[in-house]
Amino acid sequence: MRGLIRRAALAAIASVVLLFPVMELANASGTAVLGWSPMTSSGTYNFGAVNAGQKVSQALTLTNSGSKVSGMLRIILAGSPAFTKTADTCTGINLSSKKSCSVTVQYAPTTLGQTEGATLTATGKTGTASLALAGASGKASAALATSPSSGGPVGSTRVTDTATLSNGVNPAGTIEFKLYGPTATANCSATPADDEKVTVSGNGSYTPPAGFMPAQAGIYWWTASYSGDTNNNPAVTNCGDESVTIAKASPAISTSPSQGGTVGRTAATDTATLAGSYNASGTIEFTLFGPSATASCTTTSVFDKLVAVHGDGTYSSPSFIPAQAGTYYWVASYGGDTNNNLAATTCGDEPVVLTKASPAIATSPSSRTPVGTAVSDTATLTSGYNPTGTITFNLYGPSPAPACSTPVLTDSEPASAGTAASVPFSPAQAGTYWWTASYSGDTNNNLAATTCGDESVIITPPSHLYWANHFGQGGGTINEANVDGSNPHTIVTGNEPFGVAVDISHIYWADMLTGTINEANLDGSDPHAIVAGQNEPAAIAVDTSHIYWTNFSTSTIYKANLDGTGVTTLLSGQNNAFGLAADSSHIYWTCNCSNGTINEANLDGSNPHAIVSGLNSPFDVAVDSSRIYWTSTGGTGTINQANLDGNNPHPIISGQGTPTGVAVDSSHIYWANGVTNTGTINQANLDGTGVTTVASSQQTPRGVAVGPQ
Repeated sequence: MRGLIRRAALAAIASVVLLFPVMELANASGTAVLGWSPMTSSGTYNFGAVNAGQKVSQALTLTNSGSKVSGMLRIILAGSPAFTKTADTCTGINLSSKKSCSVTVQYAPTTLGQTEGATLTATGKTGTASLALAGASGKASAALATSPSSGGPVGSTRVTDTATLSNGVNPAGTIEFKLYGPTATANCSATPADDEKVTVSGNGSYTPPAGFMPAQAGIYWWTASYSGDTNNNPAVTNCGDESVTIAKASPAISTSPSQGGTVGRTAATDTATLAGSYNASGTIEFTLFGPSATASCTTTSVFDKLVAVHGDGTYSSPSFIPAQAGTYYWVASYGGDTNNNLAATTCGDEPVVLTKASPAIATSPSSRTPVGTAVSDTATLTSGYNPTGTITFNLYGPSPAPACSTPVLTDSEPASAGTAASVPFSPAQAGTYWWTASYSGDTNNNLAATTCGDESVIITPPSHLYWANHFGQGGGTINEANVDGSNPHTIVTGNEPFGVAVDISHIYWADMLTGTINEANLDGSDPHAIVAGQNEPAAIAVDTSHIYWTNFSTSTIYKANLDGTGVTTLLSGQNNAFGLAADSSHIYWTCNCSNGTINEANLDGSNPHAIVSGLNSPFDVAVDSSRIYWTSTGGTGTINQANLDGNNPHPIISGQGTPTGVAVDSSHIYWANGVTNTGTINQANLDGTGVTTVASSQQTPRGVAVGPQ
């Protein structure tokens, strides 16, 4: 349609041009000769190739080379609208002979790839001139400039590119962004790491729609290429024009060592937390140094282990039990990888203190023993850690109360496997001795010691037999002899002693005539009453802290301190209690009633009960560590035995007439045959064999004691 309109317009113009010369020639005697310049060829001016969107102007000169005035000029431009007049000095003037005027024509193609034309015509009364105009439209050469984003740490840096398109003619199409790498030098031949396109809508700046987060450190290379379109040629940047550097991540490592504790029992561990890495791989090395008083990590480590890393997180070392007390220092170091730098703690950042073990020392002294025999002590360390060093034993005494100033024995022995035993020592004097044991400590163990008074050993005088002759009318005696009956002699005279007991330093007896409980030294010196007003006290017993007795008249059992103070009634209603014994936990007594019994109660008198019943006139009782013994005056007179709980009661000796007092030591049983004038003191083995008379012609003997024990 546009072509049809243009041809119609040109035909109309041509008809007009033809009319004017005819009229001019017919009415004039001269002629105006019009002509255009410049021309690129005969009758033509060619603007050449002009990119679409560009504008090219040309001033065209009209000259009257004839002899007559042209008359009023009309300038007509017909044809492609790409040609327009931008200036005109010819229209409406009368161009005189040899004069010129000008018209400026602009060629501004809007469509690429076409050849276009127009006609510029000048018409006056005396002449006309036409000039063919020609032009061709070409593609624009757009310019492409790029600017990459800054680099940064891998994993947290999104890279992008900015491409600025200029000099395009209404550019459309796309710009393609490609990212290559990482490579140390520009290399854009491999598969790109990122490839994005953006639609172009005119000149301006464009960026990739998403950008790219590199997963590996290194140097990356951007290229940008404009596709071109119908109006614009393609454009591309060069590989290497724009680079961006992705640095390794710099992770932080923080640590938390385990708590300290006792050497040998405490496992040391370290926990490291890696943060700020990018998909970290590789290892964390846990290294332990020491022990040293100050931080030192240059010596050979005592522990070194690698733990695999799989990204940020918390990692723990294997546990390790150091073999020496002191301060240790952990170092945790991450080795890095292709995307992460090294990271490490500093020596001294994480100390762990292993203290010395604090062993307990337990001792076991030898048993009570007579003077002249050896004593010893054994010490055992517990809760130590491979203790070495020495244990020193000190023996003090004799003294009734703990007194540890000047030892009678000092002996140091190596602590072999945590135990040691002192050398044997034979004290030359009876009494109570006090052991102490002290451990020297070593590099892994603290000192340890017992306290004065923790352990004692009693050295007893040589054992003797003691018995009371209960001779009426105040003629009684307390007698002593060796246990084999040798050297019998009287150590106390007077009154009517009945029961007898001894401890390590004194002899005690109950006096029925004076109603007193009495005490004297073992040799009979310093006899005196310690308890009075007891009516008819009979049987008596003693332990390490108290004295016990029975009162025949009141059928009562009493208790007092060894000095006679603190008299307490333990039990009442105990008829005919002629015999009494005590051990470390119980008292035992006889009841000589129609149903004779052996009875037992706690030391405070609680839980009294019979343990043997149905006996014929039981008289006195004695105990050792495993059995109870008693005399029976009924029948033929027997010496009897049972277990401590009363089981298996049976006589072990018969035909003893009137056996009264009884006593026992570790190897023999002793008893009195209480006949007036012809009484005897007897001895036998604990099973009743080997009966022997060790003292004869005694005046109604009653209580018997053996000791000290």
